[in-house]
Amino acid sequence: MTKTEIADELDRIKQLVEKVDEAINKLAIAVEGDEKVEKAAPAPVITLEDVRAALTKLASAKGATHVKALLADYNAKKLSELAPINYQAVLFAAEKERGND
Repeated sequence: MTKTEIADELDRIKQLVEKVDEAINKLAIAVEGDEKVEKAAPAPVITLEDVRAALTKLASAKGATHVKALLADYNAKKLSELAPINYQAVLFAAEKERGND
């Protein structure tokens, strides 16, 4: 994927999250009746840079082999091949693996 494709995919995901958030709030208002329901804060969007930072820390702690194995678990040979939908899972896995010394 090119950087432009990645940016476009992130924008698409962000728009989907906003639509889901809006739908949840409408449903909550319908269920609660006329009571005002506070809007939930949107989930933070995990970027390629966030994943890169986590993988850099993992490589420093455990070595590049661990990074390559983790990416392979998500069908990517390198970070640029990682699908944006997997960013959160890879970030979580990298942090978890780095913490398991």
